[in-house]
Order: sequence, then C-alpha cells, then structure tokens
Amino acid sequence: MTTNFFTQLEQHLTSSDVVLQAHKADDKIVVIFRIIPKISDPSTKAIPPLKFEGTAECLDNDFFENASQPFELIHNYTNELSEWAKGVEKAKKQSEMAKAKQNELNKLTSGADKKLTKANQALTIKDYTNALKYCSQALKIAPDYKKAIDLNEKAKQESGLFSQPEIFESPK
Repeated sequence: MTTNFFTQLEQHLTSSDVVLQAHKADDKIVVIFRIIPKISDPSTKAIPPLKFEGTAECLDNDFFENASQPFELIHNYTNELSEWAKGVEKAKKQSEMAKAKQNELNKLTSGADKKLTKANQALTIKDYTNALKYCSQALKIAPDYKKAIDLNEKAKQESGLFSQPEIFESPK
C-alpha cells in the first residue's frame, strides 16, 4: 500500500516541527497534532494542538484536507512573526550603529570645540597666527565640522594673510 502521508507532511516541516500522537478510543482513532513553530516567540506556545477523530478510512481520506488550513494559518503567522523579529533586530542594529556614529561625532566635535574656544580667544586678542593654528587643529580632528570651517574662514579674513585679489577685477 502506497500513501503520500510523509510527502504531504514534509511540506509543513519547513517552518514548524510536528508532534503526532495517535491512540484508539472505542471504534475511532484520535490523532493529536501539535505544531511547534521554529521561531523563538513565547506567543507560539499558546497555539493549541489539533485534534482529529474518526475511523481509519475517514482519516485516510480527509486528514490532510482538514489539517491544511490550520497548518497554513500557523505557517503564515510564524512567517509574519519571523519577519517582524528580523525587522526589529535590523532596526536595533541600525539604532546602535547610529548611536555609535553619533557618539563618535560628539567625541570629535568635543575635541574640535576645545580647539575652537582657543581659536576664538586668540581672535579676540587679534592673535591671528594662533587662531589659524587652532582652527587648523580643529579641522584635523573634525574635517567636516561647519563651526570649525566657518571660524577658520573668519580667522583668514580678519588676518588678511590669505586675502587674494579678485580674479575678475574690473580694469581701472
């Protein structure tokens, strides 16, 4: 006798494990099917087992037809939970990376801010050489830091050391 019991069962084993328990009660067979999803979510423990009762012939004919809808529901549910869990994990990693990047940026700008404070003090007393030196140091620490770029430009303009004539000056 050839059946396709395990072939049909195999389709459901991709996302779940199945525990099958069968016993005879009077003139019927009672089959209890426990589906155990392969994800670690506590809510899946609330999934009750499937219970089928019938004669051997009835179970032979209708078992997978009757079991397929609950299997499909559980399969879809576990897939959604799995995708959701992956999304949460991805968001968590991205958040951690963003926090790490922000912390690194804060460290860089903090170091640059110390140099810029000294540069501002030097500009206040018109010590342009030191102001430019501290701005340069701040830019080495944080090259894209707008505050450092702006103060460096201000120091250059006030010092007059780096002033360049207009390329397109009108003739006099």
